[in-house]
Amino acid sequence: MLCVIAKIDDAARKRLDALCKVAEEFHLPARYLYGHITLVTYLGQQETSFVRQCRQILACQTAFSVFYNRIEILYPTPSIVASPERTPELMQIQARLAGITPDELNRWTSPAHWHPHTTLFYHETADLQRISRKMTERFVPFHAEIGGIEFSRVTENGYEILDSIVLPSTGD
Repeated sequence: MLCVIAKIDDAARKRLDALCKVAEEFHLPARYLYGHITLVTYLGQQETSFVRQCRQILACQTAFSVFYNRIEILYPTPSIVASPERTPELMQIQARLAGITPDELNRWTSPAHWHPHTTLFYHETADLQRISRKMTERFVPFHAEIGGIEFSRVTENGYEILDSIVLPSTGD
């Protein structure tokens, strides 16, 4: 499984990481936050070709921002997430990447099901409603900068970054 992810800037990652730590107040471990939004998850066997096609699509892409405006609980995976607005730019990037091999994407990153988010907490049995309420109390909507795209293979022990792209700012 290969994930194409949009990396958020460090200041945004720190803001979301502070929300992850709310879990500790409920005597649960805080989730490690890598700070990203998964754009597509490729399940096919031609990873090199897929990455090459993604790079071609993203060749003219510049850095952009997203606006995190809510905390939500996502089911069926029992998780609490921070979700950005579905801006035209974010949706277009995801649609272009998903269009490369739509039949080889996992269900959740297909255009019909994709819900952009950053996972803050995942737990099978925790009281997500209570934890989410506490996170929401502390959450203040904010902009995050997307300055890079990574291609990460999911492994038994985590993930392996295969490639990355730095998105130039519009002023460069």
